[in-house]
Amino acid sequence: MNKVYLLMLCLISASFTGCISDDTTATDTTDSTDNSDNTDITSQTDNGDTTNGSGGAEWTFMTYISDSDLEYFAIEDMIEMERVGSTDKVNIVVQIDRWDGYDKPDLNDDSNGDWETAKRYLITKENKGDHVIGSTAIEDIGEINTGDPDELVEFVKWAQANYPAEHYALNIWNHGSGATGVAYEQSCPDYCWEYGNEADKLELSEIDEGLTIMSLDSAYEKTKRDQSSFFKLCRKINFIVMDEAHMSVAPTYKHVLELLYSKEACLIGLTATPGRSYLKPGEDIKLRNFWNKQKVSLKVKGYKNPLDYLVKTGYLAEVKSEPLNSNIDLKKIFTQNEINKELDRINNGQDLSKNFIKKISNDISRINLVIEKIIEENQNIKNKIIVFAS
Repeated sequence: MNKVYLLMLCLISASFTGCISDDTTATDTTDSTDNSDNTDITSQTDNGDTTNGSGGAEWTFMTYISDSDLEYFAIEDMIEMERVGSTDKVNIVVQIDRWDGYDKPDLNDDSNGDWETAKRYLITKENKGDHVIGSTAIEDIGEINTGDPDELVEFVKWAQANYPAEHYALNIWNHGSGATGVAYEQSCPDYCWEYGNEADKLELSEIDEGLTIMSLDSAYEKTKRDQSSFFKLCRKINFIVMDEAHMSVAPTYKHVLELLYSKEACLIGLTATPGRSYLKPGEDIKLRNFWNKQKVSLKVKGYKNPLDYLVKTGYLAEVKSEPLNSNIDLKKIFTQNEINKELDRINNGQDLSKNFIKKISNDISRINLVIEKIIEENQNIKNKIIVFAS
């Protein structure tokens, strides 16, 4: 393998919100235009030589999808990839092993022929309709155990052999539990929970070469204790994706990102909360300046707010607010001055004070009211209830 590729699992996510360029005079943008200049992307080979992208594809993006109860969302993500599709400069390849749905039939997705084997795709630009894969499968490799590291290696080798490029990016898509494992294999009867087995998955002990797996905290420690090896690592990086990008200006994370980023690397940030602090505008300014004032906001045709789209398509749960009416007399718990102070906090966009919450939480009638509501909602077996208690 003569090209260097690096995956920082702690930084990978699924969609883009912005990319840094070297143009410090860049202005804010609210469309999906990529303002970075990637016309002269370079890569280092193992012998230290540098090549440019004039002879073929610059990037091959590989997505490895294991079979699990997230099958519906895997197909949706493939269809999202088809909105862009592969080009002469970028190859998008996917290996998806579909799920049999045996252990959780209510979550089974029977669309697109409901095959249960693993297929490989070159993603092309398509628009076949809602939840319809338009790209043609290149190969059907039969049923596999995606929790087996050898299967991951075979997919990467296949992608590199058939879609060579100067740079490679690998996305391991599916259930993940951080350092304890990713890419759960959930097909029955051998690997599913229905038979009392823990789903097989890719574990750190099985990924012993080709990939560097490191948390941001570990990277920060390495910058302090082992600078030589960390800087060597930095020189090999071409592409960085920062999830929860609103945290990127925290001192330790900012330090790591500034070392990782270079003229040869593209840095992209993803976040659902682009503001750093509602009450501290200076923090938002720091975040804006760190990303060179380049922000790409998600826009969905037919929706004023992207959250409405995400709720309607099932990516986010619909929030239902239901007030609990009680006969609590606040004046018996708080003085009028305390009540006025809390109203002022609410009007200024602040949370209730800890003292207010502590006092009202000790009211037995209120506690009973909350418990009764939880019991009532729990009668519906379709309800999934999360209780936040302090």
